[in-house]
Amino acid sequence: QAGEIISAASEKIPEDFKPNFIKFDDIATIRFSKKEGEKNLIQEVKIDPASLEILQIKDPRKNLLSFIKKFHTNLLIEGETGRNIIGVYGLIMLFMVFSGVVIWWPRKGFSMMAFTFKWKDQGRKFHRGMHGAVGFWVLIPLFISSFSGVYLAYPKATTSFITSIFEGRDLKQTANAIKVEPTKTPLN
Repeated sequence: QAGEIISAASEKIPEDFKPNFIKFDDIATIRFSKKEGEKNLIQEVKIDPASLEILQIKDPRKNLLSFIKKFHTNLLIEGETGRNIIGVYGLIMLFMVFSGVVIWWPRKGFSMMAFTFKWKDQGRKFHRGMHGAVGFWVLIPLFISSFSGVYLAYPKATTSFITSIFEGRDLKQTANAIKVEPTKTPLN
């Protein structure tokens, strides 16, 4: 019966798509795929196994999470343009985070006053104190957001930069360098 279900689903899909995933429940789900250049195209067919009626045909990657990922990695712009915009914007935000910390850092000793502001202050003193305190508390989420944007845009360059700073170890080389030799004495 599986052959009948696959052939019924195949009639609704272009010929160059090949089945590569089948799941049988109350409704059978069959995924078809084809390679087109660098892209892997997918079509998913939901079919009633009893009547062989096609219930739904869709690309499973076209959903809300896929949209959010595309928006965050390349602003929904095809090619490298959107990814470069995200990367440059992330680098600018990282520069702003670090320069803000340098400007904010208290000159005379470090005290808890640097993290808060006084509601009773007025004018420029109030705005400067509020800007510094709020800026400090937003610093970590802004850094994470900026850094992840740079990483999504330039993963290889970011990884190389981080490993050059923290001297990351290549675990594959370490594992290959370890030689295990049998012992002549039995282990008890």
